[in-house]
Order: sequence, then structure tokens, then C-alpha cells
Amino acid sequence: MSVLAEGSLTQHTAVTRTAMDKVRVSRAAQELVVRRLVARTTVRSDRRSHMLELTAAGRRLFAEIAPLALAYEATLLAGLAPSEVAMFKRLLDHLETAAIQLTGGETVSPPHGMED
Repeated sequence: MSVLAEGSLTQHTAVTRTAMDKVRVSRAAQELVVRRLVARTTVRSDRRSHMLELTAAGRRLFAEIAPLALAYEATLLAGLAPSEVAMFKRLLDHLETAAIQLTGGETVSPPHGMED
């Protein structure tokens, strides 16, 4: 939901942005569609491709859970010095890049608001 909160995207782009495999993204998208949190539409130029977009209900739910997730993260990192947090985030970025490259994916920039 967090990548969709930034705007609509194709399922293929969601695979790349989340570093999840196609099956997991497809199943997650389907579950969110069933729950009416996400709308999935066929791309006219490529009938095999689907666009995903948060519905109004999805945006409301995200608005509720995002602050809770950020507060949880802040609590987890509270015992670390700012330099340690920065180092930790850099290391996570390196690991994520390596994982994406191992799976043949493309590297992506971090989601909005998640930069160092």
C-alpha cells in the first residue's frame, strides 16, 4: 500500500519497487482488490498489464496506518544515535540493491519520505 500511496503504477512496477516476486504482488493486489482498498484496471496498450491504484477507502486506511508505522520505526530506532541510524539506512540500501541485482531487477530510489 505504501508504494501505491505515491500514485498508481503497474503490477510490474510494483514488483520492481517492492522487490517482491510476481506471484506475491499479484496475490497481494488481488486481496486488496477484494477488500476494495485497491482498484486494478487493464492497461489499454498492453492487455496483459494492470494498473493498481488505491481507492478512497485504501487512501483512508493508509492515512491511518502510516503514522503508526512511522511511530513504530521511531521507537525501534530511538536507542540509536543519528549517525547510527544513517549508517543503518545506508547498509539497508546496499543490501536491498544487492538483493534486487541478484534477482535481475532494477534498482529504485527509496519511497518518498524514506530517504536518509
